[in-house]
Amino acid sequence: MAKPASCQREVGNAQFGNNTTIHQDNNTWNLHLPLRPARSVIHIIPYPLNEDLVNRPDLMERLNELLPQTSDTYGSAALWGLGGSGKTQIALNYAYQRCKKGSCSVFWVHADTEATFLQDFKIIAQAFGIDEQLKSEELYEAVRDKIAAQPEWVLILDNADELRLFGVNRTPEQTKSLFQYVPRASTGTVLWTSRDAHIAGTLVGSTRSIEVARMKYDEAETLLKIAGSLEVERERMEVIALLEELQWFPLAIAQAGAYMRRTSTSAKEYSSVLAQSKRRWRLLKEEEFDRHRRDGVPNNVLETWSISIDRLRQESEIAYNILHVLAYVANQNIPHEIITTILKLRDIQAEDLDTEATNAITRLKEFSFLGIQRMEDGSRSYDMHKLVQEAARYGLSLWKPSISDKEPLKKEGQGYFSGIAVQETLHRPIIHKAVHKEAEVLDIQVLDLQREILGDEHPETIESMGNLASTYYSQGRLKEAEEIEIQVLDLRREILGKEHPDTLESMHNLALTWKTLGRLSDALALMGECVQYERSVLGPEHPDTVSSAKTLKKWKSERQPIESKEVGIQDEQGEGEGESSQQATLPYFVDHNAQTTTGGEPHGQSEQHQF
Repeated sequence: MAKPASCQREVGNAQFGNNTTIHQDNNTWNLHLPLRPARSVIHIIPYPLNEDLVNRPDLMERLNELLPQTSDTYGSAALWGLGGSGKTQIALNYAYQRCKKGSCSVFWVHADTEATFLQDFKIIAQAFGIDEQLKSEELYEAVRDKIAAQPEWVLILDNADELRLFGVNRTPEQTKSLFQYVPRASTGTVLWTSRDAHIAGTLVGSTRSIEVARMKYDEAETLLKIAGSLEVERERMEVIALLEELQWFPLAIAQAGAYMRRTSTSAKEYSSVLAQSKRRWRLLKEEEFDRHRRDGVPNNVLETWSISIDRLRQESEIAYNILHVLAYVANQNIPHEIITTILKLRDIQAEDLDTEATNAITRLKEFSFLGIQRMEDGSRSYDMHKLVQEAARYGLSLWKPSISDKEPLKKEGQGYFSGIAVQETLHRPIIHKAVHKEAEVLDIQVLDLQREILGDEHPETIESMGNLASTYYSQGRLKEAEEIEIQVLDLRREILGKEHPDTLESMHNLALTWKTLGRLSDALALMGECVQYERSVLGPEHPDTVSSAKTLKKWKSERQPIESKEVGIQDEQGEGEGESSQQATLPYFVDHNAQTTTGGEPHGQSEQHQF
């Protein structure tokens, strides 16, 4: 007999579990339901867990504050900083922490290009059983919706450096934004990593980003110890010095540690090699396979930023130019005037200088290439990471004019950018001429720069050596001035010839230093030779000839009373005439290792070095 319809609906609309017993009227039913498979958890992470990860508690605590692992709401955040600062490793650690919670699905997408974005979405589509042959937009939407439907999920968008792909400041030609395919739901977590600080306030909230910068000392020491299998306690001071040279930067430290482990090199030995300019770049390019980084991507400090530098150039040629000029100046306390000078050289109109400078500086700061400091007087100065400078100079060293160019661009290459830096630096000591210490720092900076770019024997390098010697002379550091002036004179005699005006200038300056040191005989001999050449080469009326001749005459007048006194003493001893006669006929000879004489008090510095 058929049951009333109401009874059927009552049973049909109720929810019963498996093996439920139902009693109705005089009938009993045992309900056996087919088992529904539990919704599977998916983990798609391209790298293994990093067992050697150095804990950076400040960063991890802040990340867990922004993206709590027990949250039942939606949240997003971003890690940003220089390439090689450790963003991906922090994100990887976070991903595996979330994996420990068995109900959380974790997905990883390389977001540096649309090609890598699509490739990783296809991998996720395969895990969900989505047809990979769908058109890209349809596949993006299907994967996005599947992720969002998960009860608990994390999506890591790694290396999202090209923000235009996601709609930030995109050009009119860019009609598509990948941001619409990033899942958003009532629950779920999205963690971005990027080299561009502009991700804050655009793809994530302005307060939901974390800068990943240099390591703290204990973190850097631990990383070097792990990467290099070192006993750092045995050479504590050498390790500190090495970490300072590497600017506490994770990738550089890991590189150094791997090299030291492989070659059984100590921190002191590594620092020594690093100090040799000809071997420095070769050492900074050393890299080895890292299972926690994507294959085929540069894994050394000289090349890892080339992608960012290229992207910077695509966005702003002005910012690119500023970066490469600043690569050749001291990396601390860079004055704002240098930047405005660079803009003027690029033919930027006066009324546009402030706007263009602000735009360029903002992008350099967002790429972590430039730091901004506010001075006590309200003005700005800038700092640049030393390794970024190194990488920029290395990139320029690879530049060569295209064979197809009939007229190669002059505003390219290290010669162009270093030339601007040298000229700007050379002008600055004039402003601070009275401050000899600052002049010394700038002279050394220019000399180091020219040695690196032009070589030790280039005339401009030799001129900078002379400038440093003159600064030492002005400071009263006469022995240091003398040492450099002897090198300058020897180099100019060898390269330019003994009658070249620059060689004569060096003779004049060295003679002056010897006179101030009390080596009057040597000073007279050298100044006399200088006057003879100047009269022959420059002419008797030339200002340099006149100056040298007057100086020589003055010194001779000072010499006569001393000689008279010496002759009297020598006559008493019966030795005077023979020795004096022999001295007068000897050819001029300078003993570079001669000690300072004590035959007279050094005179004041009224005579000036020639420039």
